[in-house]
Amino acid sequence: MQVVQPIVPPEAIQAAMRAIMGGGSSSTTNLQVAFGAGPPKEFLDKITPQHVSDIIKHTAADKQRANWLYFAAFVITIAAFLGLCWLFLSFGKDAIPLLKDVLLVLTGFAGGCGAAFGYAKWGSAK
Repeated sequence: MQVVQPIVPPEAIQAAMRAIMGGGSSSTTNLQVAFGAGPPKEFLDKITPQHVSDIIKHTAADKQRANWLYFAAFVITIAAFLGLCWLFLSFGKDAIPLLKDVLLVLTGFAGGCGAAFGYAKWGSAK
């Protein structure tokens, strides 16, 4: 099996990054970082493939944790719905006043959750 060599050597990529970022004195680089132009050259020199793989691994773990939370919320919602169905079926007409109160509480809870989500996503100062 033949090993394919990269077209551009890593040293040339780092040199190009330094040229793009200013590559001059560290005060110019710090100003560029302060205004969002990119990381300083000292930081670029220290990046290794191990760092990149660690970031990818942690990102995957965060996505897996988020997926687990969505699944848990789905299961809890289904369990609550089945509980309401059981309440309605087991108590019949006697459960109607109780169901009205339960539905009012659940509607208020859902509205409050929606308002909190909307405020956290779009209304809070960032």
